[in-house]
Amino acid sequence: LHQEDDFLYSTPKNNLNHWMNFAVDLLKNDPTLNQVRFARFLNEYQRINNLQKKHNINGLASGVFSSSDYFRMNDFSLHPSIFRSRDIYTALKLVKNNPQTFVQHVEHGLGYAMKVLGGVELPFACLNTSNIFVRHIGCLDKDIDPESGAIAEIV
Repeated sequence: LHQEDDFLYSTPKNNLNHWMNFAVDLLKNDPTLNQVRFARFLNEYQRINNLQKKHNINGLASGVFSSSDYFRMNDFSLHPSIFRSRDIYTALKLVKNNPQTFVQHVEHGLGYAMKVLGGVELPFACLNTSNIFVRHIGCLDKDIDPESGAIAEIV
């Protein structure tokens, strides 16, 4: 589990333990999956697909795979997530040891390394915000998506 200490979880469906175990099981059952993220914005799926227009980033979130509890994506973030320790360790070593290949930025370089390790177009998963989401209480003003007005609310 990677997260800062100022995130709160909201679980409209099931409990936090259920979703932590669900995320671990996703990683256990799919070696191409490198991250299971807890969404910060209620419109996470749309936000990712809108990154090209908004920031010229090739964001892609696609369909729901296996269940409606998560979707696959190519957008890496260090928002609260479950990782395999060996994946994050290997990706960090790749970034550190290959500065000519990987941008030396924690999310950009590490995200690219994690994509390389996944070896597929959509190596990350995000849990459905109808079931669980997070709010970053350390910077409340950043929890509102300026384009849609969507907010991650404390429930």
